Amino acid sequence: MLATDRRPKFAVFTTPTTTFRAWFDLDTKRPAVVVQFAAHDEYVSAKKAMAFAVSLSPLGRNVRTSRTGHALAIERATNDRRLWLEAHLRY
Repeated sequence: MLATDRRPKFAVFTTPTTTFRAWFDLDTKRPAVVVQFAAHDEYVSAKKAMAFAVSLSPLGRNVRTSRTGHALAIERATNDRRLWLEAHLRY
């Protein structure tokens, strides 16, 4: 959706795979994007997550990692997303 709909101003991506990067259209037209990875992800290796994070760095994107599995089903990861969204939605 973000690749075609320019209305959203903020986005949170959780555990994306590097093959999906084109879907997200993470270019400089997006004012704020945060990407969350799991440190123990069974689908996205730490090496792929790091490569993805490095590719986003020039775009000024936030990349966060939580010590959990792919689902990011821990309170810390949930709170991190919520706090990030609250801070950006108050702009």
